[in-house]
Amino acid sequence: MDASLAGKLVLWHGEPGTGKTYALRAWARSCIDSVDVNYIVDPEVFFSNSGYMMELLTRTPPKELSLFVAEDTGELLARDAKRSIGQGLSRLLNICDGLIGQGMRILFLITTNEDLGSLHPAVVRPGRCHANISFEPFTEDEAARWLSARGFEAELPRARSTIAELYSMINGGSIVAGKKKAFGFIA
Repeated sequence: MDASLAGKLVLWHGEPGTGKTYALRAWARSCIDSVDVNYIVDPEVFFSNSGYMMELLTRTPPKELSLFVAEDTGELLARDAKRSIGQGLSRLLNICDGLIGQGMRILFLITTNEDLGSLHPAVVRPGRCHANISFEPFTEDEAARWLSARGFEAELPRARSTIAELYSMINGGSIVAGKKKAFGFIA
């Protein structure tokens, strides 16, 4: 991992089941010797409490780069983020390419299930993101090739399938969710 990426934002987006978390685990494992991975379990607290945030950001990392990960945090990046959650978006942007982040060897990875069009324009503007990666479902042809490479031939019930759905198929499940069972009391 190149430390010159410090202070940048990496955005991974796509519908649930397209492999963002799996890719994150693989990436973290691949650079374990050079990158200090910090999983932010409470992004709303992290970005709203400047003391807490600065304490984590300024501690001396034992490795050449600190990666901060906030999964499924689309609300932080939404068009109405300032109104709905306060200064979190501004702080994130200042860390990534404002004065706060200057000289810090950090990289922020944000994952979201939100559509790119629903995100704040300041997040997706040219030059803001070091990487803006869309995780898409497989087309019918891609899914068929993926299944075939694993020794499976199957009729796909729809034109696009997520990696999670394909894994479900090869493990005996179904791509199409079953009908929910009714539960309740009859009066």
